[in-house]
Amino acid sequence: MQHPDRVFRAVHIHAPRLLQWLAEVTTGRQDRPVPLEEFRREHRLLDLDIAPIVAHCEERGWLRAFEDQDGETAAVLLACGAEAASRMWEELANTAAVARYTQDAVLRWCPAQGQPGNIAAFRREAHSYFHGRQLSPHEVGGALGYLARHGLVTCTGADFHGAGGSMVELTDDGLACLQHGQSVADHLRDLRRAREAAPAKAASVYNNTFLQPVHQPQIGDSPVQHNQISNFAPARDLPDLLRELGPGLGLTADNLTELRRAADELTVLQRADEPDPARWRRVVGSLGRALRTAPDSVGARLLLALTQQGLDNVGQFLPRH
Repeated sequence: MQHPDRVFRAVHIHAPRLLQWLAEVTTGRQDRPVPLEEFRREHRLLDLDIAPIVAHCEERGWLRAFEDQDGETAAVLLACGAEAASRMWEELANTAAVARYTQDAVLRWCPAQGQPGNIAAFRREAHSYFHGRQLSPHEVGGALGYLARHGLVTCTGADFHGAGGSMVELTDDGLACLQHGQSVADHLRDLRRAREAAPAKAASVYNNTFLQPVHQPQIGDSPVQHNQISNFAPARDLPDLLRELGPGLGLTADNLTELRRAADELTVLQRADEPDPARWRRVVGSLGRALRTAPDSVGARLLLALTQQGLDNVGQFLPRH
């Protein structure tokens, strides 16, 4: 019985190869049975059970396998298989398609934070093969550099084909991409949309929160004080706004982590029965520190103004001791 990992590797690498080989030798004809022994020899699979590979192709509707009159496994190409082989060849010839696959595969491989791994190990994995072809070091390096430039991984140590470092680990943003089950392209698209929406959304929250008339508490009006603090504090949906727009502000991984922690603490403070002046100042200060490190943008400036105005207004009603 073969080890499951070996079976998976064999299927991932050789099933696409078998399909493409069958499409080549039949020139796409769907009525020509072909013995598979030649494929076994060409791809040096004589010591490997080909049954799981063939079964995978049958499950996909790519081919129909049977025993020929000599008791050998043969197969007939099906229409779905011919279409799939054609699509694979097109994608293998498409550098953008190869890059997208490589970016996703490298990100899935990356170790978690605190556990950097050498990218050279990735090329020993089954997923370093795309439609049966092993990705080149240049393709892997290109994908790695792309992920690092967009803040999904960090690269340190010796250079790996221009990627900036061979020791790799996920950032918080890279982990979020995986946890959401997104492709790299979809994740970055969502971040781009968030950046585009940031100025309008932040401005709307700012206007609705701080530019409306607010009742000023009078002496002896202490029962209203806590509600006034809540009203003047950063808008109730600011934590969600920060979590949503933060990844699109171009922050470093550490500052993005600080921003998220501050947003979580802000949520706790908003739900508290009694205001805690020291915690209010500390959390808004943390937000300010994180936001000031963002590359200059309308969204970052408005979020910073939002939190600073919140601190200034809260300060009018908090004791100074």
